[in-house]
Amino acid sequence: PLCYAADISIKELIRGVNQARMTIQSGEIQTETVEEIPGTKTEEEIAATIKTDVEAELKTFVPHDGVDTETFKKDYLIPNLKYNHKRLGGYKEERHATTLFQIMDTDTDGYPKRFKYKLTIESSPGLSLDSESAQNHHAGLIYFLGLDMQTQVKLDIGNIVTYSSHLPRAVTLSESSRYIGYGHYSIWGRSHYRVPAGAKYIGKESIDGSECHMLEFPNVRKQKTKIWVDDSIDFCIRKIEFFRTGETEQTTFRAVYKDYRKFNDVWFPVITEETRYKKDGTMSSREVIKVTSALFNVDFPTDFFKIDRDYFGQ
Repeated sequence: PLCYAADISIKELIRGVNQARMTIQSGEIQTETVEEIPGTKTEEEIAATIKTDVEAELKTFVPHDGVDTETFKKDYLIPNLKYNHKRLGGYKEERHATTLFQIMDTDTDGYPKRFKYKLTIESSPGLSLDSESAQNHHAGLIYFLGLDMQTQVKLDIGNIVTYSSHLPRAVTLSESSRYIGYGHYSIWGRSHYRVPAGAKYIGKESIDGSECHMLEFPNVRKQKTKIWVDDSIDFCIRKIEFFRTGETEQTTFRAVYKDYRKFNDVWFPVITEETRYKKDGTMSSREVIKVTSALFNVDFPTDFFKIDRDYFGQ
């Protein structure tokens, strides 16, 4: 059947969207990300929470290695609790990253796919390198991340001004289902899930001046999914939404892809906005990612992503 008010068939539209999911097989991409989490507590409530936590911690603290209770409280406990609780009052952070990745699996119905990747991340840019703060700064870490089908390796190799040479303590191994710090760039601007043949065509809508076809379908996680497809840019999508169904339909996740450009013949959004929502409909978190440069379908050396288990003591 033909799409309503469209000159392509639903079958062609679905096939185009699913083929677009296979466009990017590897890449090197540089991004600037701003993450925002709205506040849930007032400054007074945060101060009260910190006070309660300090009292609880001091009840079990035993002075050791020359550190007395007052030193522990002043130099470690209170600063640590303030750092951990600052998100309760609202949180905004800028991160810069360079990621090199390669897909291991072929296209599947589900998301995410499996990847091999390396990543560097600088989470807190802007410190003067000759400042005392920079000399003791450990927030802007650089990581090497390697992934095979069984194990992810996360190696802390320091930051701009410091480095870690204690490999046994710096290496973290985890299950390969965890993608710490990695953006699934290969599906940005593509449907997160493979569109089934029974997807419903629900009309057209203009986004950023581009006419898009709207498709609705349940994904493999049984979530209701809507995508806005722009067939003029190789069937990339400009928006995707997931819904929680019940007595009322609620949006749980929304991604909007803006300012498409071609990076070595691959259409890709320069701006990605990802927003997650709580059950009450309020925003849980938002990330705005800007691509500063990208190169896709790179021919990396065959051993480029290999995990040297002897090196990591595995």
